[in-house]
Amino acid sequence: MILTRRFFGIGLAVVLMMPFSVAAHRMPVVVSTVKVTGTAMQITHRFHVHDGIRLLTEFEGVTEPDLGDMANLAKLALYAEENFVTQHDGAPHPLTTIGAEQDGAYVFVYQEGTVPASGTLKLKSTILKSLGKDWLAHVNIEQNGKISTLVFTGRGKWQKIN
Repeated sequence: MILTRRFFGIGLAVVLMMPFSVAAHRMPVVVSTVKVTGTAMQITHRFHVHDGIRLLTEFEGVTEPDLGDMANLAKLALYAEENFVTQHDGAPHPLTTIGAEQDGAYVFVYQEGTVPASGTLKLKSTILKSLGKDWLAHVNIEQNGKISTLVFTGRGKWQKIN
C-alpha cells in the first residue's frame, strides 16, 4: 500500500510538471547561418514549421496557413527580409531574398548580400519576435575559417559582424 502511494505521488508530480516543460520547449527559436566567402554573404534562416504557421496566422490576407502554398512561403521570406537587416557604417546595407522552402519540420529562408571591403557591418535579427516576448535568434557567422555566434532576444539590438 505504501509503495502504491509513493508511485502515485511521483506520477502526480511528473504530470503536474509536464505543462511547464512543454511550454518551455516551444519557445520560438530561429537559427540563422551567415557564411562569408570573400565579399559574398550567404544567409540561411531555419525555424520550426509550427512557428511558420503561427506567423502566417498573423499576416493579413492569409486565411489558410498552409506551408505547401508558395504564396505563403513567399510571405515568410518577405517577413524574414524585414526582420533580418544589416547596416554598413550606420546606413542600411541591402540583402537580396532568394526564396523559402519547407523541408520536414523546418522552414528555410535564403538571402544573400555583399560584405563591404572596409567599415563596420552590423546586423539585427527580430525574426519570430512577433510571436511573443519569449523568442530567441541565434546567428552563426562563418568567416575566415572561424565561427562566431550572435544571440538576439528582447528588442534585438544591433550587433557587429566584423
